[in-house]
Amino acid sequence: MIYLALFLRFFYMGAFVMGGGMAIIPFLQELTTIYPVIQAADVANIVALAEMTPGALGVNMATYTGFVLAGIPAAITATLGIITPSILMIILLSQVLPKLKEHPVTISVFAGVKAAVAGLMIGVFCSFILLVFTKNNVVSFDVRAVLVFLGCLGISLMFKLNPMVYILGAGVVGALLGL
Repeated sequence: MIYLALFLRFFYMGAFVMGGGMAIIPFLQELTTIYPVIQAADVANIVALAEMTPGALGVNMATYTGFVLAGIPAAITATLGIITPSILMIILLSQVLPKLKEHPVTISVFAGVKAAVAGLMIGVFCSFILLVFTKNNVVSFDVRAVLVFLGCLGISLMFKLNPMVYILGAGVVGALLGL
């Protein structure tokens, strides 16, 4: 039964969450109340690992969340749940959109969606900042993490390296510092 619930929950996310993978974070935080296996601190780890792995961020988060909940079968179920709405929408839109793309209502709807996504992303950013700087419902500030960030920022401003170098480097330094 967990597989059906997981599929439907991620199907809902895939169908109604706009703005990319970061927009899923509030829904992942909600999962901590539904499934006690996932703690609030796990959400930050899920986001970090999903960012580090290749592929779509939302799909990576769904896969990792499913794996944390119930192993590989749940990972596959969550992944299928989040990608199915996109596949269905692409099939539908490929048939309808060419006929409607210049219609004023279609243009207005897409303009509204862009504005809503911008607002949603600001909310997600604020939620993520609170998530990163909160441990056990207490705001905490880890100077080491800020120093790692500032170090990466300084190096990225001086050298134009592949972003994976910064991600891997920050991951190694963070692991060595116990972050």
